[in-house]
Amino acid sequence: MPSTVPTPPYTPVLGAPAELLAQLRGAPPRGAVVSAFGWEWATAPAKSRHTFSLTTLYEVIQIRQARLASAPAADVFLASGATRRRSDGCRRPR
Repeated sequence: MPSTVPTPPYTPVLGAPAELLAQLRGAPPRGAVVSAFGWEWATAPAKSRHTFSLTTLYEVIQIRQARLASAPAADVFLASGATRRRSDGCRRPR
């Protein structure tokens, strides 16, 4: 008997796409993020039909949820100016 139990694959709740779209529309900057989600969500069914799997649809939701959740931390990082230097200490060209 295995010592670890495999984790079940990610499965979003039934209303997850609509809820995510509402959250994306309320988060700054709205335009590009909402249109990118719309494009990814529109192309996902075609990919799913070719693979006979809902994984592509689930991945679109999971990735966008993770990006939305990490957006505040990314905003703080960008506001700190930490991106102006590379990891080797050289200044980036502007």
